Amino acid sequence: MTENSSIKSDFAENSLNKAIPDQSYKKYIHDITASHLSIKILLALIILGYFVFCDLFILDHPYSLYTRLLPISIGLILLVYHFRTKENRPAKTKLYNVFLLSGTLMMYAKTLMHIDDPDYAGYVTGLIVVLFLVSLDLRVGLRNALFFYFIPPLVTALLVWTFFDPGLDQATTLANVLPMLLIGFVANRIQHNFRYSIFRSNYLLNREKHRTERLLNQTREKNQQLNQANKELSASETALKKAVEMKDKMFSVIAHDLRSPFNALLGFSSLLDETNPARSPEEKKITSLIQQTSHTLYNLTDNLLNWARSQTNEIYLHPEQIDIKELANETAEVVGMQARAKGITIHQEIESGLMAWVDRETLAVVVRNILSNAVKYSKRGGTVHISAAEESEQVVIKVSDTGTGIAREIQDKLFNLNRNPSHPGTEQETGTGLGLILCRTFVEMNKGTIAVSSEEGKGSTFTVTLPA
Repeated sequence: MTENSSIKSDFAENSLNKAIPDQSYKKYIHDITASHLSIKILLALIILGYFVFCDLFILDHPYSLYTRLLPISIGLILLVYHFRTKENRPAKTKLYNVFLLSGTLMMYAKTLMHIDDPDYAGYVTGLIVVLFLVSLDLRVGLRNALFFYFIPPLVTALLVWTFFDPGLDQATTLANVLPMLLIGFVANRIQHNFRYSIFRSNYLLNREKHRTERLLNQTREKNQQLNQANKELSASETALKKAVEMKDKMFSVIAHDLRSPFNALLGFSSLLDETNPARSPEEKKITSLIQQTSHTLYNLTDNLLNWARSQTNEIYLHPEQIDIKELANETAEVVGMQARAKGITIHQEIESGLMAWVDRETLAVVVRNILSNAVKYSKRGGTVHISAAEESEQVVIKVSDTGTGIAREIQDKLFNLNRNPSHPGTEQETGTGLGLILCRTFVEMNKGTIAVSSEEGKGSTFTVTLPA
C-alpha cells in the first residue's frame, strides 16, 4: 500500500492533503526511518544473538534457532544496505518494515513450537512485548497494518487448532495476545496520524516561510524601485502632495457635512415610525415618504462621493477574507428601513462561514446598491431574496426580487455610464443610474463579474461572482 493511500484512509482533510505533495511526505518517512537506523538494527541483532546463545547453550532448544534465522538475515541485509547507501531510499523503509514483521513472525513461531512447554506463558509474554515495541516504530499504511496485526495471529490460531490439541490453559494464555493486538493497532494508528500531523505542520510552516522570504525579496525590489522613482519625482512631490491633501480634505468635509444630516434624518424618521404606532393614515404616509426620500438622497450622496473617489483613484482596496453572511446581515439592516417603509420582506439564504477574498468596503457598497434597487423596483408587500454559495472556487451572490423587471433592450445599458437611463421606482423613487455603474466598477476592482437576468413583470436577479 502506498503512503498516499495511507494518508487518504487516515485523514479526511482531502483539500489540505492535495496541497501537500505526496513525495514530500514519503521523503519525510524515509528520513525518520533512516534516523538512528544502524543503532536500532545493531541492538536488535545483539538481542537476537543473545536469544540464539540461550537457545543453544542454556535452554537446549536447538530447533528454536530456525525461528531466529529470518529476522537475523533481514537485519544483516538491512544493516549492510544502510551503510553502503547514504541516501534515504524507499527500499530502506520497506526493508525495515519487513524486519519488524519478521520479528513478530519469529515470536509466533516460538509460541507454536513451545505450546506444550510448562513455561508457555513466558513465550506468549515475549510475543506481547515484541508486538508492543513494534507498534511504536512500524510505518505502514492502514491496509498493511491490518495485515500485519491480524493475519499472523489468525494463521497461528488455525495452525494451533488444526495440528495441535491445546488445553484450556494454553488456549487462555494464547488468547491474551488479542487485547495487545487491538491496543497495538490503535496505538500504531494514533502514532501514524500524529506523525503526519507533525509533518503537515512543519511542511506548511516551511512553505509559509519560503513564501514570506519571497515576498520580502519582492518587497525589497519594489522598495528600491520606489526609492528610485521618488528621487526622480522629488521636484514635483511637494506640489502634488498639497493638491492631494486639499482634495482629500474637500471630500472628507463633503462626506461628513452631507452624510451626517441624512443619518440624523433617517434615524429620526425610523424612531418616529417605531414610537408612534397609533398614527393616522396621513401621518403614516408622510412618515413613509420621509423615510423613502431620506434614503434615496442618502444613497445618491453616497454613490456620488464613491463615484468621484473611484474616478480620481482615491479608493484603495484592502482584500481580506470576508464573511458573506455577516456582510449581508449588516447591509440588509441598512436597507431594512427602506424596505419596511414599503412593506417589503428581505429573505436570506446564506450559510455561515462562506468566505470571499474581497475588499469589505467596496463589496458592502455593491450589495447595498443592488438590495436598494431591488426594494426600489418591488411593489409594496413584495419580497427580495439574497443568497450566496461557493461554485467552482468562486463565491456567487444573487439578489432576486419580485418587482417590475427590466426590458431586454435596457438590460444591455444598465452598466454603461453613457447609456444608462434612470427610471423611477414603483412609488416614484428617483435616482441617477450611478448605483449599478458603481457596482460594476467595484466588482471589477475586486476581480469579479456582475450580470443581470430579468423578465418584465416577473422581477430581476443580479448575480455577482467573486474570488473565494
